[in-house]
Amino acid sequence: MKNKYLRTTIVMFIGFTIISKIGAQDSGNTEMKPFEIERESIKKSVTSLRTAFSKMFSTAKFVDKKGTGSCKPEDLVGKISIDGLISDNKNLIEEFSSIKDAYLGYPSHLRDAPSREEAYSFDTRNYKSMEDGALSSFSNTTNFADFVKIYTGADVGELDEFDMRTVRGQYENLKANKDLEFYIETEEFMSLSCSHEASSYIKMKKLDYPNATWVIRTVITADCDCSIASELTKNIQSGSIEYIAETTGLITKSAITFEQVKNAKVTVGTLICCPVIEEESKTTLNDPKNDDKGDFQLGAYAGLPFGDEKDFYSLNIGVEATYLFNLSEYFSAGIGVGYTHFTPKEFTVGSSTFKGEGIGYAPVFAAAQYRFSEKINVGATLGYALSTDSDVDGGLYCDVSFGWEAIPNYTIRPRIQFINLGDDRNFNSFGIGVSRSF
Repeated sequence: MKNKYLRTTIVMFIGFTIISKIGAQDSGNTEMKPFEIERESIKKSVTSLRTAFSKMFSTAKFVDKKGTGSCKPEDLVGKISIDGLISDNKNLIEEFSSIKDAYLGYPSHLRDAPSREEAYSFDTRNYKSMEDGALSSFSNTTNFADFVKIYTGADVGELDEFDMRTVRGQYENLKANKDLEFYIETEEFMSLSCSHEASSYIKMKKLDYPNATWVIRTVITADCDCSIASELTKNIQSGSIEYIAETTGLITKSAITFEQVKNAKVTVGTLICCPVIEEESKTTLNDPKNDDKGDFQLGAYAGLPFGDEKDFYSLNIGVEATYLFNLSEYFSAGIGVGYTHFTPKEFTVGSSTFKGEGIGYAPVFAAAQYRFSEKINVGATLGYALSTDSDVDGGLYCDVSFGWEAIPNYTIRPRIQFINLGDDRNFNSFGIGVSRSF
């Protein structure tokens, strides 16, 4: 009988031991150690910070700055890829820890205490931790005395020496780091024909526990190879740009987050263009028109008469041919001939209707043209208009036109034409024409 009880006891002991080990293993699988919880919290904070930087890069509005030379600020901004500016390396977690320590650092003289409750005697009241209490109190005061009152509920003189040392240490730490800008990291990368270096920073702008507003920024410098085709370098030798934005989120002992990004913008700091290389075969503004020393133009126009003769003529139409010599990159001059005709109006006297005769002139003139760009120019002519009617005298001829090259070699020309016959008689018109360059 005794052997029977002994065997039963041994079996129960072995079974209890196995169950205990299984329970311990299950508990180990479901529970996370404190340092693992802390590391997971930092990883989540780093992920939200990286997301904030990415949002800044993708939503930043360009603040224009006029460029000089052959390159433009928007070319520098547009050719830098934002991919990879904030990398996923483990160093970013370690660097972020300095931000956490600056605002949530536990006083060093308390670290050897058996427990926090034994380390200080003041009541942290409704705060989840003494770090949260210090943050909340600091965001609602501007001096140490008020900080102590809000934090502990006691006046400065009511705290013992050890508690005063603890509270003052937290206050001085927050005050010292309030305006500190934290360096995040520097990344080096290549984009097309340029090498880039990007450095990122973060600085607290406002603390309003449990929230905070931060300023994040990334400064990028670029050095490009001017010997590579200009469509790759955009004629940029070197330059620097800055992305900057604000982000808001939580700042507590359990979590620091960067959630909302606003006021994102990008500005160009410096911009140096590649030297312009003069080519021996370089032509002037419009290559198809400047393969030789001149430009032949043939045009037609129509207009409405104005002045004294408008009562007798309804329409002015004409054609002209001009040859211009290229005297410089922007200025041309030459000679031309043309024909302009004024069609008569019908008018009624009593019950009778009359229609006069048209009149034509063949102007011979000198012409000049100034080009503001490949597409825009202004022209003028001066000469003498020969009458095609032997009974009518000729007169001084001139016109002024504004040219816009709508499609290659075809220019639209609003124009004003004057023919002065003397004796206060003028044939004037305002119209529009089209000319073709050969």
